[in-house]
This record gives sequence, C-alpha cells and structure tokens, in this order.
Amino acid sequence: MITPLYAGLLGLIYVYLSVTVIKGRRKNKIAIGQGGTQDMMLSIRGHGNFNEYTPLFLILLFLCEYHQVMPIFIHSAGILFITGRICHAYSLLHDEQYDADGRLMHNPKYRILGMMLTFTLLIGLSVINIVQYAF
Repeated sequence: MITPLYAGLLGLIYVYLSVTVIKGRRKNKIAIGQGGTQDMMLSIRGHGNFNEYTPLFLILLFLCEYHQVMPIFIHSAGILFITGRICHAYSLLHDEQYDADGRLMHNPKYRILGMMLTFTLLIGLSVINIVQYAF
C-alpha cells in the first residue's frame, strides 16, 4: 500500500497548519473567528483550504491504488499533491502581501501553482477512476 505514506505526510502538514492557526490565536488573543486580523485570515484559509482538498485527493488516490494503477503514478500524484499544498500554504502564510483595503499587492504565483497542481491531480485521478469503473 502506497496511499498510507501520503496520508501520513499530509497529516503532518495538517498538524503544522493547525499549529499555525493556534499560534496566531494566542498571539492575537482571538478565541474564535478571524478577529479582523489579516494574518489570522490567511492562516485560517491556508488550514481550511488544505482541509477542503486533501480528503478527496486521498480517496481518489486510494481508489487508483485499489484498481492497481502503476505505483510510479501513485507516487508521482502524491509527491505533486504535497508540493502543490506546500506551495499554496507558503503563499498564504509567508509570501502574499495586501494593502490596507485587502487587495493583493503582487502576483500570488505559489498559490496559483498550488491550485493548478491540486486541480490537475483531482481531475486526473477522477478520470482514471471513471475509466477504471467503465472498463
């Protein structure tokens, strides 16, 4: 089984993003919500976005593995997904800067790369699973 490796690695990233939110809450003395601070909004969205895409990815990856898709493809998908999620989180937590009105001040290239990898993998794994079902 290959999927448990990527589930474990993604679980560690999830804990890191959770700790980032907790640290922000302590730093800003915010018990719930964003508290109107930009750094809290970004860390909460980084954590939430990871939480939104990762479970579906792991289900699709596991089903591909169950249908005996080549291991090199499973590993490639896992590595690319982790890379995409790290790029996305890095962009939100360390790279993006906003003006006083909340407008992004530069191109969020790492977030765009992260989402492109995520969507490409979700589409690819979905199509593979549909084809496996049909044949």
